[in-house]
Amino acid sequence: DKKFNWYFNQKEQLQQDPNHAAENKKIDENDLKKFHKSGSTASDVITTMQRIARLGLPSKGILILMHVVLFSSDGLDLYEEEEIEKRQTEYFNLLHRYLVDHLGVKEALVMISNVIALLSDLRALCEKIDNSEAEI
Repeated sequence: DKKFNWYFNQKEQLQQDPNHAAENKKIDENDLKKFHKSGSTASDVITTMQRIARLGLPSKGILILMHVVLFSSDGLDLYEEEEIEKRQTEYFNLLHRYLVDHLGVKEALVMISNVIALLSDLRALCEKIDNSEAEI
């Protein structure tokens, strides 16, 4: 059973109903199916989340990676696209420097290679989602 946990921040924890079950903090494939028209999309998203978790990036690395993805211009017609791509490159370089500092050169090289493969697969997943959502 594939699930990932949604961790509440301090403000959310204070607002949480004391009778709120811990199970409600878990997001599974059925939850994701509510947001996508294609049945396989939810499974693909869960699989991608598992791959991200298996990378073993420290929390700081995940946060930097989120900025790399956030500043992606793939498939978009953006104003100042070059500036956005420049920011993405800066965050990717920051991730690389962080990994070198945190893991050492050899391990960082392996990790950054895995991150590049993941980003490529994430791009393919987004294209697949766009195509499947448009077809339905």
